[in-house]
Order: sequence, then C-alpha cells, then structure tokens
Amino acid sequence: MKIKPSLLAAASLAIASPVFAAPLVYVPMGVANQIIIIDAAKDQVVGKLLGVSNSHALAASADGKMLIAGSATINPTADGLPPKPTGMSEAVHKSHHSGMSGKSMPGKLMPGKLMNMSSKTMPGKSMPGKLMKKAEPTSSSLSVIMTASNSVLRRIVIPGIIHHAMITPDGRYGVATLPTAAGVSIVDLQKFEVLKTVPTGPVPNYAVASPDGTYVYVSNAGNGTISKIETTSWRVVQNIKVGKEPEHMVISAKGDRLYIGNVGSGSVSVVATKTGTVVKTYSLGGRLHGIDLSKDGKNLYVSVRSKNKLVAIDLKSGGEKELSLTPQPYHLAVIGDTGKLYVSSAKKDLIWVVDQKSLKMQGQISVPGTAHQMAILPAG
Repeated sequence: MKIKPSLLAAASLAIASPVFAAPLVYVPMGVANQIIIIDAAKDQVVGKLLGVSNSHALAASADGKMLIAGSATINPTADGLPPKPTGMSEAVHKSHHSGMSGKSMPGKLMPGKLMNMSSKTMPGKSMPGKLMKKAEPTSSSLSVIMTASNSVLRRIVIPGIIHHAMITPDGRYGVATLPTAAGVSIVDLQKFEVLKTVPTGPVPNYAVASPDGTYVYVSNAGNGTISKIETTSWRVVQNIKVGKEPEHMVISAKGDRLYIGNVGSGSVSVVATKTGTVVKTYSLGGRLHGIDLSKDGKNLYVSVRSKNKLVAIDLKSGGEKELSLTPQPYHLAVIGDTGKLYVSSAKKDLIWVVDQKSLKMQGQISVPGTAHQMAILPAG
C-alpha cells in the first residue's frame, strides 16, 4: 500500500537537535496529539513534536535515527463508529465508544472516531495458523519520523487501527499491531509501504523482535497466545499458549527468554523461545500493564495497574520488591544506562521517575496527557 511521494511538513518541534549526555525519551501522548521529548539526564521535557494525531504506538530504530508513530484516529464506518473487534457484542461496542469524538490528522486522516486503547481486552477465539475472519475495512496512519530533524518524513496508510509498534533490529521493517484486524502490518521502511498484513489472533496487542531479527513475537489478548513470526517469509510458525489476555512483552538480550504480562490472569509467563514453552510463571495478581528488563537482565519490572504498584522481580532468586504508585501505573521503560525507570500514570498527567536498584521514587515529570509506549534513543 503506497502513499504519495511528497514530504510532509505538518510536524513541528519546539527544539532543534542538540547532543545530550543521557538518552532522549520520546513519549506519545495519545489524545493530546503530540509526542514529547524528555532529557533523561534532567528528567525534563525539552521539546514536543506536533502533527501526530492520537498516537499510542511509538518505536525507535536501534541506531536512534528513525521513529515510527501509530495513530489511533481512524475513518468511521457507516454507523460512525470504529469497526467492532472480533468477539465483542454490538451493544458493548456502541457503549464503549459513546461520546467519543475524533480529530483530523494533517495531510492524511479524515475526521473519525478515536479507539480507546484500554487494558480491557475483548474475548475472541482463533485456530492457530488459520486466517481470522476479515474485519470491517478501516485505516489509520503510521508516521515515519527522522530524529535528526525531528520531522515527519512520510505517512503510510495502515489497513487497521494501530495499538503498538516496533522496528526490526536492522531498521528495515516496522511492525504495527492491529487489534480490530486480528493481525499485524509489516511496513517496509525503505519503500514506505505495507509489505504484508499477517493474521495472528484476536486482539493482537504488542510485538517484540528477537535480537537477531529472525523472529517477531505478537501477543494475542483475545485468545491467550503468542504468535511467533518468521521474518524471511513473514509467516506465523508457532502459536504459544500463555496466560489470560497477554499484552505487553519484553525479550532478553540473548533472545532466549520472552516475558509476557497476562492482564487477565495477573501473571507473567516466561517462555523459552527455542522450544516455545512456558518455563515459569510469576503470579502477581491484579491487572498488569507495563513490563521491562534491567539492562543486565537480572531484574524484571512490572506495573500492576489495578493494585497501584510497581513490582521488581529478582529473576535469579525470585524475590520481589514493591513500590506504591497511585493512581494506576501504566506504561514503563528502563531508561538506557541511567539506572532509572519511567512509569506513566493512566489517570494523572505525569511520569514517575524510579531508581531501579532501590525501587525508590526519584521524582515526577509533568506531561500534557497520558503517556503511552515510550521510545528511548541512545545517548549522544
């Protein structure tokens, strides 16, 4: 699916591109219609990127030169609502979207409704390896952003609403999860077009790549599976059964372990990627959300949204530490080599700054809305 070859000048930024000693953290702000930039050395917002509408999805290339941002603003269907996800009743669908209003995106998207990307997932079933029922046609937009100029280079039309995104380690492909289309779109970032849309399962939520780029793993919240996609053919080669409503994931530096937060069962599944089997389960209780690993791979961090806490798990001993964070800790990210964690709130316009080792609060960052999938650029 190609786009017009013209450059887009709709995005603007409040700062230029200075060199920072610590990483820069780019954070999509959802319905605030902007991406903010945080200097992780000072824990301060130093700029903002405009012209990206209702973005929940953001991912950076390994070299930090490119970002992709997915918009959750979509064209309406005949009844003025976003398409109904597989397995959701019509009554629940209409109730879920009552009172929502959309905004147009400069240059590409028409006025439409906004999809609420909450941690409540929709029930659904699929057979491993089989095609899902085709969803109602709709589209959203993936913006390609160059960090040298902090400007939008291209916008690519995606055949579905985007929830989360990732870029393969070689920087060649972007992957966008499409919860209403039961699959993921593979985007060629050299040709700026959709290469393929791969069926995975109902309500695909999150995607991560193996460190060597051979596989991409997709969590399917609707049927409790992880789809393993081989990146030469872009085909699902395995479906791995985990807990209920798997969402956010993180993979180890060696690629041998995949950690999955199961929202519905309040647990973290640990999958041995070589065999595709669950080798350990951590039961935390409550509805989980964000998950990440320390840089040394020794500790796992999980936000438990419904219990207002952050949990650190020592992966060797199994010991746990907790920090109370109120209200509703949401997305989280390990910030490079700074020793910090950033944890957003689903209910307040802030990001908590937490020390990884002590799990003590270091401060807060005021932000203009709810912070979603954070992208960390390497230190300059």
